[in-house]
Amino acid sequence: MRPLSSSAALVVSFLSTLSVVVCLLYAASVSSSISTSPSTSTSANKTTLHVTALTNHAAPPYLARVQCWALAAPFAVYPTVGRAVDLGDVDNVTYVVLPPRSGEGWHRPPHAMFFVLLSGLAQVYVPRRRHLLAGDGLGNGEAVGGRGDHVHVHVHGNDYDYDDDDESGYERRFESSGSRLDLGLDFELDHDKDGGGGDHHQNQQQQPLLPGQQRHPHPDDPAWETITITPGSPQQILVAADTDPRARGHLTFYPGDGETVALQIPFSRDAAEGPAHAVVHEGACRGDE
Repeated sequence: MRPLSSSAALVVSFLSTLSVVVCLLYAASVSSSISTSPSTSTSANKTTLHVTALTNHAAPPYLARVQCWALAAPFAVYPTVGRAVDLGDVDNVTYVVLPPRSGEGWHRPPHAMFFVLLSGLAQVYVPRRRHLLAGDGLGNGEAVGGRGDHVHVHVHGNDYDYDDDDESGYERRFESSGSRLDLGLDFELDHDKDGGGGDHHQNQQQQPLLPGQQRHPHPDDPAWETITITPGSPQQILVAADTDPRARGHLTFYPGDGETVALQIPFSRDAAEGPAHAVVHEGACRGDE
């Protein structure tokens, strides 16, 4: 999720050591307005908060990956009613309003953050690494060896460009006659992984989608991990930490007929890795962990 300069945003600054607490009284009220199903990740019998997280693979081409995290901090009794959990130290909070039927295209967060959906609809697409790098008939083709610091992947009509710092060096090119997703985006590689000390909501070196460029993968396309985010869903609180500058990040679309409203909450510099957690499984949280 990246800050959009063209979107209406109200920045609310807090102390750098702010500790964010989720109150289940609020979560329950939101969930009840959406669904009576108890299958959210904050149902009444839970002692641990599970959140979906976007991170990066450690191996080239350093693609984004989706994991389900169990936060180490347990729920505690709230002073009045309900339960709460400490989400750790953050830097500031941005209130973002995203227009209907819009999309951000390829992007990565400038700093690891929480993305909290308040209203509307968001869909996040992450390319599945095994479909890009293995010959399984889903948009894969020949792999061309070589040396250098550039990796180019072409799959499902898309061009993926990566910077490869591995000394062995390689370039892979995959051709597909499958579905076409012509994003028409420019991508400028950011070599400053630490962000150079800039603001946590700095603009990224990618372009948002323009009208007519808002085609996106089908949610059931097996070449993509799809995360559908709605209020009250297990993904309502998302960790966006796929910040590796050697990868493009992920795609995000807002396909609803109304505006989508969200909070962007970057982790503080002293807690840049995010809250302490254990990885429960690969893939998004389902709500039944």
